Amino acid sequence: MPEDVVITKERKEKVEKLKFKDYNNYSVKVINKTENMLNNYNVISNENYTICINEKGEGFSKYKNTFVNRYKYTNDYSQGIFFFVKNVRNKKVWRVGEEKSQNEIVFTPDMSKFTSICENISCSCKIITSPEEPVEIRSLEIKNNSNNEEIIEVSSLFEPVLSSKEQDYSHMAFNNLFLKYNYLEDTNSILVTRNKRGNVSEMNLCASLVTHNETVGELEYE
Repeated sequence: MPEDVVITKERKEKVEKLKFKDYNNYSVKVINKTENMLNNYNVISNENYTICINEKGEGFSKYKNTFVNRYKYTNDYSQGIFFFVKNVRNKKVWRVGEEKSQNEIVFTPDMSKFTSICENISCSCKIITSPEEPVEIRSLEIKNNSNNEEIIEVSSLFEPVLSSKEQDYSHMAFNNLFLKYNYLEDTNSILVTRNKRGNVSEMNLCASLVTHNETVGELEYE
């Protein structure tokens, strides 16, 4: 066998230099008091799906240029994807992240987290997106800080649009006419479909409420 052998290829691989990744830019911002004059925003995104939310829990999610929920910054009322919690015993209702309750907001490059405490009930909502798929997960953790048994109702609320913001701003009522809603009993999900218009393909949105804990009563939807 010859000692000096030269091996050649018709297509040679290009040797890429190792890229140094700096993780020092990972920042954590903790907010305990909301400012009415200046809002802090946090943006989480993968290649196609983006979640933009401020310290009051208001904001939007979008896939490429298609908005998932209706959002327009206004002082009249809050818009976004919200969780409402109701204490059945005293009929008290509050929104997770609401200014009236004791709040702690944590913003990081890959997560937004809201913690609210109302009387003896604390609620924590963590918002993330899948690294690759157009999916967002809002994980809600409820804790009873007292020795009394409590029954809690959880409601999720948002207005689907499945269109660009320009289409929704121009005529909201007309934009709603092209949406169809179906309830999927096998997965406890609501399927929202935007009818095909012109060259735009059909869009679908699925919202599911999932828990691994024991529940009381039936799931209700509107």
